[in-house]
Amino acid sequence: MPRHPSAGRSEERFINREPHVGDSTPFTEFEREASVWNWMYRNNHPGGLIGQSRLRHLASCVSLAASIWLVGSSLAVQAASDAPGKIKIAFAGDSLINNYWSGLSRLSRADACLKSRLDLRRFSRSGSGLANSKFVDWPQEIRRINTVYDPDMTVLSIGLNDKQGLIEPNGVQTRWGAPEWAERYSNRIMEFLQGATSTKAVVLFVGLPAMGEHAFNIDARVKNAMYAKAVGKIGDPHLHYVEPWRLSEAGPDGYALYGHDRNGRLVQIRNSDGLHFASAGEDMLATYMLPKILAAVAQTGKDVSECRPQQQTELAH
Repeated sequence: MPRHPSAGRSEERFINREPHVGDSTPFTEFEREASVWNWMYRNNHPGGLIGQSRLRHLASCVSLAASIWLVGSSLAVQAASDAPGKIKIAFAGDSLINNYWSGLSRLSRADACLKSRLDLRRFSRSGSGLANSKFVDWPQEIRRINTVYDPDMTVLSIGLNDKQGLIEPNGVQTRWGAPEWAERYSNRIMEFLQGATSTKAVVLFVGLPAMGEHAFNIDARVKNAMYAKAVGKIGDPHLHYVEPWRLSEAGPDGYALYGHDRNGRLVQIRNSDGLHFASAGEDMLATYMLPKILAAVAQTGKDVSECRPQQQTELAH
């Protein structure tokens, strides 16, 4: 029987969802179920045999949804772009950006002021990263997002799937661990951020949080240092590196499957894959990110001061 996906494997190898491009629809149980069945089936897991017919049904539904998306995504994004008075915030990157988008979407929907002022759109590509440009060329993709959505602000999270060899757009490949890998990956970061800042939008580049496996955790810390260095090197006043959410504000950071919410209840905050966040964890991400987003909104020249008092009271609980 194959190991659980969290057992030292890249997210790209066990998550296979349709890309979420210009999507404002909450992350659904349908997507979660499809992902699980897909992994079990492709890895000859006994559960995959039991659910084979279910998987075929889900696959046909996903295929239909993809066709609808291809026809309607441009219209949906254009409609969002034309939303009068709303501050447009794009969430772009790999599947981890879904966690930020989901938590902040729930938070904004529950607040009349934020709901009326913010338009939150996700542009996520599960399994993607900066390493494999043949799968998604993110320096070009982020420019495309800027063109079709024209955000006031962009929140970025990427790197989950970059513990692998590089494939550059010109076909040049660099094996993982090669002496030149770090330099070439740094160049990809620079290209990505230059694309993100090619418009007037404010950009928040969020570092990777603590991971469940030691090797992935060390890799995340190394990449965060590279991300912060690239942001400083570019020196754009509209570009900011954001330290990742921490389980504990003091002392060394670490991964935990469970944690206490603001009411003191013990809840699941991370998924068992060692990478992503559960719903309660998404809410914690949202609480952490909201003040940073509101501060960045002010940098765009748009006023959201009327939303601040209520949110500051909420965050203080």
